Amino acid sequence: MQIEFAKIEDKVLKGDFDIINEKVVQNEHEFFIIDSVNVSFRAYRIDVNDVSIKEKINGDITLICTNCLEEYKEHIELTSETIFTRNKSYTGGEVTLTESELDVQYLEDEVIDLKDEAIKTIDLYIPISHTCREDCKGICPICGANKNLNPCDCKIEQPDPRLEKLKEFLNKE
Repeated sequence: MQIEFAKIEDKVLKGDFDIINEKVVQNEHEFFIIDSVNVSFRAYRIDVNDVSIKEKINGDITLICTNCLEEYKEHIELTSETIFTRNKSYTGGEVTLTESELDVQYLEDEVIDLKDEAIKTIDLYIPISHTCREDCKGICPICGANKNLNPCDCKIEQPDPRLEKLKEFLNKE
């Protein structure tokens, strides 16, 4: 869904839309799927060059566990507020942004893509390491079995080479 910058007035513009079955690729090895998410938004003009967009995102996404590599679903409820500006002073040179300026984006054209903004918010919500459950056992480094489904009998006795000097020190006594 897109909104034209010029059509946002002083009064609040409200609406909502759905994102369904959208695969979002983060990099060549990682992605997530937006199963069904509803995005409600409020947009209003702050001044001639600035508008504020507030989004509430509610729905389900599918992630891949970083321990066992199995897909799992997660329910999300997120909110975000972004100020879009045509004022180039926010983008010039090296500056230190205040907390209120952290969610400011320079508007390069006259259209704001609310779907892209919602996807960015969801992407930022997902931690680098996320697991299907707290007690996920992961994958065996020897045989590759998912230890949540099939416990294996592999013996992991490879000592960490960085600890060899400590082992020698402890064996002297």
